[in-house]
Amino acid sequence: MKVPIPIKTIIRWSAQPLPVFIVGVCGRESPALFMMSLDEVLTQVLQERDPTTCEQEKITVGLKSAPTLAKTMSIAIEEFSRTLVPAFENLSKEEIDANHFEILKEGAPTIYGKAILVGWSILWKSPRRPQFFSAMLRELTKQAKVKYAQSQKPVNLFFHIYRSLKDHQHNMAIAHVDWVDTAHWGLDAVKEIFEWAPLRVRPGYDNDESRRYIAGKTASAQEFALCVQKIGQLLDSFTATILNNEARDGDRTPWKKELAEALSDVDRAWNEMPQAPIELALVEKFISNYITALDDNKWMRDPNSNITQAQRERWYPENIGALAGYYLAWRLLLKTAGWAV
Repeated sequence: MKVPIPIKTIIRWSAQPLPVFIVGVCGRESPALFMMSLDEVLTQVLQERDPTTCEQEKITVGLKSAPTLAKTMSIAIEEFSRTLVPAFENLSKEEIDANHFEILKEGAPTIYGKAILVGWSILWKSPRRPQFFSAMLRELTKQAKVKYAQSQKPVNLFFHIYRSLKDHQHNMAIAHVDWVDTAHWGLDAVKEIFEWAPLRVRPGYDNDESRRYIAGKTASAQEFALCVQKIGQLLDSFTATILNNEARDGDRTPWKKELAEALSDVDRAWNEMPQAPIELALVEKFISNYITALDDNKWMRDPNSNITQAQRERWYPENIGALAGYYLAWRLLLKTAGWAV
């Protein structure tokens, strides 16, 4: 059962500290129940991207059949509780960097007469839920206490929290957190000048105008799935010709003009298409790579290409193997995403 959910609703729900479920009912004679937890939406549909960074206004969520609603919910609640707060002391730095948060940059400290100011840029990777945010801050302040334990002056640390490298590049933090170690002996002297709060969280303000512009360039999931079907069928027809010729007589002659022009037309149409919604971002990347593999095949078969014969002999079989893997695979990706082909 597919239902469109506004991104703003996902953002509002994700701010709740308790489990949240989306439940749908389908059918009049014998109604059936369908359900998906909010955490499944965040991790599977949005692929762990922060919903505040999504360009489109709505996402399509495929609710799953739930014959026994109470049992299905209880299992999801148990899983939610089990992973409520990560125990960072039991995790390696590599695990924390990969799955929870990463310190992108520790800025150079600004040293004043009685205090030090310094900023850290943080990439927050865990689900966008309050309990994960709080756990991250506790771990960050723990690391900061160790790092600045020997400082002769109190340190006011600013954590700038980002949800993607793109947002970090454009300085669009979702939150700024001010922290100071209240146990530092020199803090009293600084408080006479400025009343520092031990921990203060301020929301970030991103470029809403840019996000609205991008939203207007983003296709709905249904529109994009239809475009992928048309483009995918054309790419498969090109690949079928190449694979059949390779299997029959190992033909590696230059592409015919008609075939080369057809691929250029498809490439141009693909580049002019609206941006993919986040739930089909993987399919978009697949099609782009598929087109690149076909273009590489054309390039390697062109005798005027800047490539040695030894390179051609080494790379061409790899390219044929890649095309064999791409052939018809877009159908499976769309089906996995919940779209019939």
